[in-house]
Amino acid sequence: MINKKIIDYFSRIKNLKEQDLLEKDLILHLFFKDLIDNNKFGQNFIFKGGTCLTKCYLGYYRFSEDLDFTWGNQDQFKDLSSKALRRILSTLIGTLGKELEIIALKNDLDFKIEKNNRRYVELGANDKFATFKFWYKSVISQEDKFIKIQINFCESLLYPINVCTAKSLFSDLNKETREESEFIFPESTNLFFPIECNCYSLEEILVEKNRAILTRRGIKYRDFIDVFLILRNLNKKIELFERKIILKTKPVLDNYEKYRQNFLLKKQNKFAENMKIQEGESRLLLRELPKEFDSFVKEYVIYLNKLLDKIK
Repeated sequence: MINKKIIDYFSRIKNLKEQDLLEKDLILHLFFKDLIDNNKFGQNFIFKGGTCLTKCYLGYYRFSEDLDFTWGNQDQFKDLSSKALRRILSTLIGTLGKELEIIALKNDLDFKIEKNNRRYVELGANDKFATFKFWYKSVISQEDKFIKIQINFCESLLYPINVCTAKSLFSDLNKETREESEFIFPESTNLFFPIECNCYSLEEILVEKNRAILTRRGIKYRDFIDVFLILRNLNKKIELFERKIILKTKPVLDNYEKYRQNFLLKKQNKFAENMKIQEGESRLLLRELPKEFDSFVKEYVIYLNKLLDKIK
């Protein structure tokens, strides 16, 4: 369990003000380590999403809020009827849930694999999507908070997966500070060591981020930040990925009415060219964005609005 003294100590070392977000990030990392160390989970799921970006590719430019994974063995679901697929997924979710209960208990998190209890489990698209919530009482706010794991069981991958080394917010501490931390808080040892895991490529995350921007309800400004930083890391233009963005987006529009309606609403209203980061999301940032980010957003929004019209 992450206690107040640990949070005070590490927030001082890193000069962090947002202790509630630091608390969640620490809990998330320890939980992530236990997930990957669990053979039934670590060998079967592929890490992806914004937290994957910070831990595996781009460094800690923002706090982590959740963990995203895709089921690795997509061939298992080929040529199955809808009924057979749902039966397999239901069994898979139940088996996975039992493992998650064990890991949650180890981390002092409240979780039960109760499929009809939305406090813990939310299923969508005939069990192809699953969200699991793990609750804790914050030692900062004294309120009930949760970390979230989202799993996509059925997903076509367009790029090969990578084996990555996932780091924590504190992986860059010098040897002296690390040894001091481990001496004062022996339970903090697992915060420092890197974690090897299967993960999406940067290109796959980029394509999926754009699909999310086009099909999710509302807008998460952090997605724009993620896209900007990925493109800068790859030193490529978004237009080079257009065909695969469309390829990734079309099946979602064809098969899921909710996402199609979200897309059509965005197509009707368009993205605003003057959008600004909201306070709730600015709290997540751990370093200032480069000056060129604002000009990127303006150009990117123009591109997105054109892309909305291209996708039928």
